[in-house]
Amino acid sequence: SKRAFPADVDFITSPGQRMHGQARRDLGMPGAGPVKIITDLGILEANADSGEMELAALYPGVTADHVRAAVGWPLRVRDKIASVGAPTARELSLLRDVLDPQKRYLKGGS
Repeated sequence: SKRAFPADVDFITSPGQRMHGQARRDLGMPGAGPVKIITDLGILEANADSGEMELAALYPGVTADHVRAAVGWPLRVRDKIASVGAPTARELSLLRDVLDPQKRYLKGGS
């Protein structure tokens, strides 16, 4: 949602890929910073040159326009967008039975 992905924020707790146009390593910062964001619509990945998050993959039934409408900035979309397959029965079972055995968050059938 635009609330989760606003155009601007009031404060930054940690720089992402770039800070004031400089890469993390140029600023002496450890780590790579965020490289992917997994959402309920698709996957954003950092652009290797700019560090900006861009749409890299979509879930079944979701369009790039749907994702663009859900963020608060002009989201860039890669020329070639990957498709993420639907979860297998085993993956659903692991999510439901192992990660959420009390069925508090993940509901539904198989």
